[in-house]
Amino acid sequence: MEKTVSHSEAQPTLIGDHLALDFLNSRVSGNKEFADWLDGDQNFLDWLLKVNIADESILAAVKLNQQQRQLLVEQAKELRNWLEGFVSRLVAGNKAEHIDADIQFINSLLSKDSCYAQIEGDYTISNRRRWQSPESLLQPIINAIADLICHVDPELIKQCEAHNCILYFHDRTKAHKRRWCSMAICGNRAKAAANRARKAQSSQ
Repeated sequence: MEKTVSHSEAQPTLIGDHLALDFLNSRVSGNKEFADWLDGDQNFLDWLLKVNIADESILAAVKLNQQQRQLLVEQAKELRNWLEGFVSRLVAGNKAEHIDADIQFINSLLSKDSCYAQIEGDYTISNRRRWQSPESLLQPIINAIADLICHVDPELIKQCEAHNCILYFHDRTKAHKRRWCSMAICGNRAKAAANRARKAQSSQ
């Protein structure tokens, strides 16, 4: 049974190896301490801080009032719901399904960004963002989703094989044989269950 603790005590589940998948994993299930980082506007703001999308100065610059905070969370939930459907189709091998509409949807969100380039002192170019609205806090996530669509092999986007786990990850292992969100959690539980099953079978 899930136990919800204070958002200030919890830590995000960052096992996706890609920001878009970590955002999708902001809702977890199983024996986790925190059920949903979008369950409440302060929880989501804390998630943005803890994954380094924003810092306190950025949140201060955006100047969110209570109504804007609630609207931001609703927009984040809508984005995550769409992403869950999109990723689940990829994992099921249905990449072509709805892809034109998906790209159109993401392009419409990308067009709202206000990024600009700057030359740094070491002659490198960095991208800056004008944090002018509550919606701008979602732009790094939207850009990550665009990167997922364009640069990540769909066959390497996987869901944890544990029956009660809903987490996704980008399999960056050399042999591409990763099966679990975390070997320390779901992987060990699966091994323990397999051992129990073998012992039960041998005792018959």
